[in-house]
Amino acid sequence: MLAYTIIPHSEQTPGASCPRLGLAADPGRHYAMPCPLNVCHADPLRRNQPRDLPMVCQADCCLTGSFTRCPYWQSSAGDNISLAGFLLRQLRAAYTVCARSLRP
Repeated sequence: MLAYTIIPHSEQTPGASCPRLGLAADPGRHYAMPCPLNVCHADPLRRNQPRDLPMVCQADCCLTGSFTRCPYWQSSAGDNISLAGFLLRQLRAAYTVCARSLRP
C-alpha cells in the first residue's frame, strides 16, 4: 500500500505544481503524488464542482511545472472569458486527456 503526503500550498516549491490542484474539501492542499483524491479547481465561472483528474494528467501536467500548458489552467487564467470560450476550452481539455489516456 502506498502512503501519500498531503502538501499545503504554503509549503510547496513555487512552480512545482498547479495552484488549482487540491482536495475536494480543501482546495489549498493536495497529495504530492497522483491520487484519485486530487481534483481540479480551475473553473473561472465557478459553476461546476471540482473535476476528477486522470492519473496520467496529474503526472504529466498538474504535479509538474508544465501545468501552464493545461487547458483547464489556461481557461482559469483569463479574467474575462465568455461562456462559449470556456466551453470550447473544456471540450479541448477533455479531448486532450482522453487522447493521452488512449496512448500505448
